[in-house]
Amino acid sequence: MASGYPLSQTFGHGDIHFLPPELADARTSKIKVPFQSLLCDGEDEFRKGARYVLREGVDFIKIFVTGGVASQKDKPEFPQMTRGEIAAVVEEARRAGRLVHAHAESSEGYINAVEEGVKTLAHGMDLNQDAINLSVEKDVTLIPTLSIVDVALKFGPSNNLPEWMLEKLKEVHEIHAESIKRAYRERVRLATGTDFFIGAKEVQLYGLNSLEIKLLVGLGVKPMDALKAVIKEGEIVKQS
Repeated sequence: MASGYPLSQTFGHGDIHFLPPELADARTSKIKVPFQSLLCDGEDEFRKGARYVLREGVDFIKIFVTGGVASQKDKPEFPQMTRGEIAAVVEEARRAGRLVHAHAESSEGYINAVEEGVKTLAHGMDLNQDAINLSVEKDVTLIPTLSIVDVALKFGPSNNLPEWMLEKLKEVHEIHAESIKRAYRERVRLATGTDFFIGAKEVQLYGLNSLEIKLLVGLGVKPMDALKAVIKEGEIVKQS
């Protein structure tokens, strides 16, 4: 399953902060670089962006509702996209029989996304009790992506990850672990996904979904519950 280009606000997690905007936006860039998004601002632009990726044949739409570790000038705690912008994307996806998946690292942006109808969210690095309660109430699925933080901390320095990214990883590592422990205790539905986006010469990343199970169990998730996080109705859930 593929999401195609994700949708990001300008100065959002999906913006490539060190490039001029016309090169960061996949629609206007004359060169193709990794991790390009469609940069949208305002409800109308996000609605048009959603229609653009639906026209390209995506299975679901990805949005960024908080800052993150891999974006240079923002922070994971920054909420991104207004509720109206999120709602516009969710409406367009619903009308086309698709779902919306959100990058959401901290509580404010996470809550905004869930309250506007987003059903799957990744990371959940710093969720407060309100975010956890809402996850249970709205029956959403949280994908912790523990693997990417673990691998990036271990192998990032030898693979030339920038210092600003490594510093962010160190800041969020323990916070992330505690957030997922709390979500599990409160019976938030978890699903596995690695979020691998880097190649490391020391380890073959793609296909290493078993690491996610190991890390979940290391946080206190029961082994059977960790296995259920990769199984749905008797079939292995396909990871995008």
